[in-house]
Amino acid sequence: NNERINKKDMRSSMTVVHEESQDLKPLVFSKMELLESKHPLFRRVWYGRHIINQNSPLLTPNARKLVKANKGWWPAELNSAEGVRKSVQFRQLLVSLTGTANVNASAVRARKVYDYVDMNVGYRFARVLYIDEVTDRLTVDPSMLNDVREQNGGGREQFKNIIDGDVVDV
Repeated sequence: NNERINKKDMRSSMTVVHEESQDLKPLVFSKMELLESKHPLFRRVWYGRHIINQNSPLLTPNARKLVKANKGWWPAELNSAEGVRKSVQFRQLLVSLTGTANVNASAVRARKVYDYVDMNVGYRFARVLYIDEVTDRLTVDPSMLNDVREQNGGGREQFKNIIDGDVVDV
């Protein structure tokens, strides 16, 4: 779709789907707060960010207590890939974007669902913008949209691959 999006009307939201327990009790939906949930200059790429703090619906009750006891700061004992993964609980994250096309004022929507297994602790999304050498214009590389790179400072979890039934660190 080559329609331009009205930058002032771009909105995002994230919804967290929890399971009350392993017994498949009813699902619970929680709205998550995002930094930069509106972006007046949205043009090519936009990163929505959620801070995992004592108010985050992603935290387990135990992790929430530890963060509160630490005056809102992430506790040192959870400051590892394993600690973060054990402190976060959700079944799915539903990310939705809505906007208005500049060309005909029609609604534009996108939605992506992330499962718990899609979470990569200690990684950030790869840069998807580059300067095209032929046109000298800023361009988006769609092949990089779901790629991740290790975060600055390390602390990443190992990726696992299943090869011929064996789990192998990557």
